[in-house]
Amino acid sequence: MEVCSPLNTPGRAQDVEVDPVLELAYVADGSSGLRVIDVSDPAAPVELGALDTPDDAFDVEVVGGLAYVADGGSGLRIIDVSNPAAPVELGALDTPDDAFDVEVVGGLAYVADGGSGLRIIDVSNPAAPVELGALDTPDDAFDVEVVGGLAYVADGGSGLRIIDVSNPAAPVELG
Repeated sequence: MEVCSPLNTPGRAQDVEVDPVLELAYVADGSSGLRVIDVSDPAAPVELGALDTPDDAFDVEVVGGLAYVADGGSGLRIIDVSNPAAPVELGALDTPDDAFDVEVVGGLAYVADGGSGLRIIDVSNPAAPVELGALDTPDDAFDVEVVGGLAYVADGGSGLRIIDVSNPAAPVELG
């Protein structure tokens, strides 16, 4: 069995998204922003490109050549990664608290935004994202998963919150 060598990143790797077709890994690398890594040879990964974001990159979601980065105190960053060697920021939306996680479904980004709860952002125009709706949760929103018209939010000490997001402008907590 071949021994794999790790690829040390300059920051603190927080999250990874892998595109198996392109054989690329996108790493949310804390204070070092977004890293794009060629993993076509798993025994010898190679960094192709990077983009330093203004704050700490906690999470990354890649959809259709765009990387959506939950970037702590600087909110949501939208980065064109169609050229892996030269990622370019297309747009951004500062959120009220610390963006810890992002989930993209269709033209919407759902951001777990720490003390300000869930933010729902229209990203259909990546250069000009617009917040459509929000729901403040009792504790700190750290993670979000969207299935159908429901957002499941890991909300620190208040546990799991289930939010109906079928109307993005007016999310409602269930139960």
